[in-house]
Amino acid sequence: MFTIEEILEKGITLAPYNFELFHAFNPNLTVEVYNFLRGNGTEWKIICGFGVRLKYSMHSLESNRDLTLANLKVYRNRFIPDYYLNPENWNYGN
Repeated sequence: MFTIEEILEKGITLAPYNFELFHAFNPNLTVEVYNFLRGNGTEWKIICGFGVRLKYSMHSLESNRDLTLANLKVYRNRFIPDYYLNPENWNYGN
């Protein structure tokens, strides 16, 4: 698994189709929820710490208030994939 620093050093700026990177950012993420959000183009919910429940499934993503408060800029730019898929714009809540 690559760290965010290694990915940025290699020049990769966007993070679509990278479950490991999103899981490292939000450890509550499951593959099924990631695939659902990726299919809908709503990966920003992972970054912003929003809770996601899948209908007819036991898999869910619990909300994380720290990520929600730390990533308000990502939420405001949720309609711009170039912004919210860029790991440089993510805030870990530190």
